[in-house]
Formats: sequence, structure tokens, C-alpha cells
Amino acid sequence: MAYNRKNLLIRILIIQEFYKLQNAKDVKDKDIYKIVSNVLCISESTFYKYLAVNVKKELRELETDPDLILVENKLLIELNKF
Repeated sequence: MAYNRKNLLIRILIIQEFYKLQNAKDVKDKDIYKIVSNVLCISESTFYKYLAVNVKKELRELETDPDLILVENKLLIELNKF
């Protein structure tokens, strides 16, 4: 569970970016979910709900730059090890 809305959106953004990277490599959705669930311990329904969120819009409403978050975040690097 996220501490606040901003942290939840950051987590969703990381999952979405990881999904885009893996999907470009033609990895199946189910396999992407397995990787994400091993690292973040989320359910499959939560995973698909996160993919449906327009996170960049919501982060801009909170006055947070989504591109800066991705550069600074180490969780995306951790997911890319798989």
C-alpha cells in the first residue's frame, strides 16, 4: 500500500514503464505480471488496474514531473534485471 497518492502514482508509473519495455520485446502480459509480482507483491487484478491509470496526467495535477521520477527511481532498474 502506498503512503500517499503521489507515491502510489510513482509506483504505477514504474510498472507502466516496465510493461512498455517488456511488451516491446514481445513478452506476454502474464509473464510480465509474474516478474512484477515477484518484486512488488501485487495481485493480477491490481496489475491490470495499474496499467489502465493515466498516471502522467495525475502526476502533472500534483505538480510532479513524471520524467524526472523515472530518471531518479531505482525500482525500475531492479525490475529490468529480470
